[in-house]
Amino acid sequence: MILGEKITELRKRSGLSQEQLGDRLGVSRQAVSKWEMSQAMPDLGRILAMSEFFEVPADFLLKDIYMISLPWMEIRDFL
Repeated sequence: MILGEKITELRKRSGLSQEQLGDRLGVSRQAVSKWEMSQAMPDLGRILAMSEFFEVPADFLLKDIYMISLPWMEIRDFL
C-alpha cells in the first residue's frame, strides 16, 4: 500500500472529510486530494503531523509495506 492509499484509509477510519483533514494540517482540501491520488507528496512536517494525528509511526506512512499491529487496525487491511 502506498502513501496516498494509507492517507485515504486513515482519514476515512477517523471519519474525516478531505476538507476536515486539510484544516487540521493547515492545507487545502485540494492538497489532501492530490496526496490521496498520489499526484503530490506532503512535506515532511505534514507527514509527521499525520503520524501524530493518526497515532501511527511515520515509517508506516513512508514505507510502501510496513508490518504493524494497532488495536483498531489489522495488518491485512493494508496489504
